[in-house]
Amino acid sequence: MTGTAPQRRALADRLTLLGVLVNPRWRAAVEAVPRELFLHPGVFLPAEGGRWHPITAAGTAPDAWGRIAYRDESLTTQLDGHLTADQVDGLVEGSPTSSSTTPVTVVDMIEKLEVEDGHQVLEIGTGTGYSAALMCFRLGEDNVTTIEVDPEVSARADVALETAGFSTWTVTGDGLLGHPRRAPYDRVIATCAVRRIPYTWVRQTKPGGIILATVGGTWQLRHRTRQGHGDRGRHRRGQNRRPQLLHAGPVPGGGTDRR
Repeated sequence: MTGTAPQRRALADRLTLLGVLVNPRWRAAVEAVPRELFLHPGVFLPAEGGRWHPITAAGTAPDAWGRIAYRDESLTTQLDGHLTADQVDGLVEGSPTSSSTTPVTVVDMIEKLEVEDGHQVLEIGTGTGYSAALMCFRLGEDNVTTIEVDPEVSARADVALETAGFSTWTVTGDGLLGHPRRAPYDRVIATCAVRRIPYTWVRQTKPGGIILATVGGTWQLRHRTRQGHGDRGRHRRGQNRRPQLLHAGPVPGGGTDRR
């Protein structure tokens, strides 16, 4: 895992200069977790005519693969709910259904979680597993639960997390329902867009905990102040730069986009 150490340090430097990476514990995570592991079997890069150019890890020189992995951009890892880069040759058409979100957005969100040692975190939308790996490094694998509705995406993320050395709680299921088996959580972070915060998340969050999600185009940071009053608390809003690509099932009276 040392081959891309210079790229990881450079990424941490860029995020620090942007004012996104502040906490030294998160910097250590960014420098330690290889993003390229979470892009297997490959990515789709935008091409002319709205098509996609498949690039596989196995078919790309290590240096070139490292340059792709540490681009400051989101990288599409699945099209049309099933297609991965190793399954096609040449340019293809399709709609992104899973991606590795740009590192600036990932780190910005987890910094805003305000985690502390010993906190239990629930992540809604595992995606590639990269953000879960950062949290596992920071908090320990037993303190992170991540849920993904797409079985194939979940399976790839689980393999990547294991390869990176993290045997965390990777669950396949509807993220809108949370994961009551491991509740209550100190922090809940959602990588999918929702019309409103599902009350299931509120019920599974400890009093005083934080729920961070994209709500109506902005981040909404909710601090619960007491049990039984899920709609009370402080809300902090910010610009939404995270791609809305995770599918977590319909919200009554609302919805989610696909990741």
